[in-house]
Amino acid sequence: MNLRKGLTLSAVLGLLLSATFISCEEDITTLGSGVVGDEPFTANKAVFDVFAYNKKVGAVRTNRIPVYQIGNYNDPIYGATEATITTQVQLSSANPVFGKYSAQVEANADTDGSNLTVKENETVKEVYLYIPYLVSPYSERDGEEAKDSLADGTPPNRQPRVFDLDSIFGNRDVPFRFKVERSTYFLRDLDPNSGFEEAQPYYSNQQFSPDFVSDVLFDGEVQISNEDSLEFVEDDPATEDVDESEEEPKRTPPGIKVPLDKAFFQANILDKEGSQELFSQANFVEFFRGIHMSIPDDILLLLDLTQGYITITYEYDSVTSSSDDTIIKEEKDFLLSLISRNAQSGGVIGNAINTFNNAAYPSEILDAMDTGNNASKLYIKGGAGSYAQIKLFDEVDGSEVINQIKDNNWIINEANLVFYVDRSTLDAVPNAIEPSVLYLYKENGSPVYNPFLESQDDMASGNITNYDGKLYQEDNKGDRYKIRITNLINDIVVRDSANAALNLTVTSDIRMTTARKALMADDSEERVPLMSIINPFGTVLIGSENVPNGQENRKLQLEIFYTKAN
Repeated sequence: MNLRKGLTLSAVLGLLLSATFISCEEDITTLGSGVVGDEPFTANKAVFDVFAYNKKVGAVRTNRIPVYQIGNYNDPIYGATEATITTQVQLSSANPVFGKYSAQVEANADTDGSNLTVKENETVKEVYLYIPYLVSPYSERDGEEAKDSLADGTPPNRQPRVFDLDSIFGNRDVPFRFKVERSTYFLRDLDPNSGFEEAQPYYSNQQFSPDFVSDVLFDGEVQISNEDSLEFVEDDPATEDVDESEEEPKRTPPGIKVPLDKAFFQANILDKEGSQELFSQANFVEFFRGIHMSIPDDILLLLDLTQGYITITYEYDSVTSSSDDTIIKEEKDFLLSLISRNAQSGGVIGNAINTFNNAAYPSEILDAMDTGNNASKLYIKGGAGSYAQIKLFDEVDGSEVINQIKDNNWIINEANLVFYVDRSTLDAVPNAIEPSVLYLYKENGSPVYNPFLESQDDMASGNITNYDGKLYQEDNKGDRYKIRITNLINDIVVRDSANAALNLTVTSDIRMTTARKALMADDSEERVPLMSIINPFGTVLIGSENVPNGQENRKLQLEIFYTKAN
């Protein structure tokens, strides 16, 4: 998936009211009580007004999500957001042994009668934190110099790969400041309010700094690179017939890699060998708690925490053989992961939270939130942002219009919601990133489109033909989104499904339909798509009432194409 495109997908929430139908013969008839006469419909297209509200989100659940944001993004329409990450740290093995021997064996080394067992004096040499930038398999590209061997004869398979880092938003050419601190906040895995049977939810307004951080483990600059790093194998002189240096190098994709405080990990990891603190993962989380990461500079990164880890490289004393008690220094690595993904279930192991510190919306936008009035502009923003709520046909349930459609024997061939971009707002902020797709879903969190009616190719590509939802352009600018809701309308008209409210928001992947709880500005709870939570972008659409002058033909509308049964 192209992340720049993927992360500009959005989903629209709308509430439709009113009922105006325009025939393709330019006869205008309003559908409502006592309006439809004895003459049957003869047109094959009807256009209805809709009713739409703006809804402000207060906070979204942001633990155990697939993508984490960190840094600062100043949306030219909605204002600034600072994103920080607080994550648990996981032992690669419980009750670990550092060096060759356990702490208990080392304690008896002077009296056990063996020359091989010694006090190993494990000492940290270096500690590095690594977290890859979020890159898709399709973002990798070969540099021009990688197409052929370099002038020095280095073959392409031994050169760094070059990636399009479309998950970084900001100036990539200058270093950014990155800070890592120890978190002192205990993140519970299970919610005591559910009898410890459900996962503990944490929300984007949870604050950890400065009250729940302590030791500074790193505070410095990071230079962005779009190349992976290569680690070559050294030739082993003991194997004369094999040159290990010619083996394929180990590749590490581009990401944040910073040194952490050695003394801290010496005291809190290596020196704890054999202690209760390292006996189990539960004990370790209670003791270590985790790390808190932040970026104060104006750059936003998308990170894959499941691939992140801390490498502790240490050396220890070792005896070569029982006949020779010469002590030498040997070296090993010990890994700490952040969160990880269960290979069987796909679930996340461990806990990490994204905190979003949002600036207040500009007054014009804030005044349009939660008014209960039919909106002239729809403000769609991902993260802990805002969405639109829509109801079809009228403010209540549309039953009168629906019954008229049934009575007049319409066969509905296609039904679309058309959302036009408010170009007057977008043109005033030329740096705004427009969502490439909008996502319409039901109040219960399920999608409007039926994935079982879509082709496998469409679902694999994320280009869902029977739904559409893509941004259509005019003069290289976003003009409108068209969302097909034919199945939904047929469910309502033919199969008597409820005409429930719909929601519209941004999305980072339209195929992923999981929904999560959100806390609204009025403290009520709603469900929002998980893929809108991880999307920082937004747009402005023309609403359905009191639209800007000259935009009347671009207001929100529902269009139905039909044939009339005899």
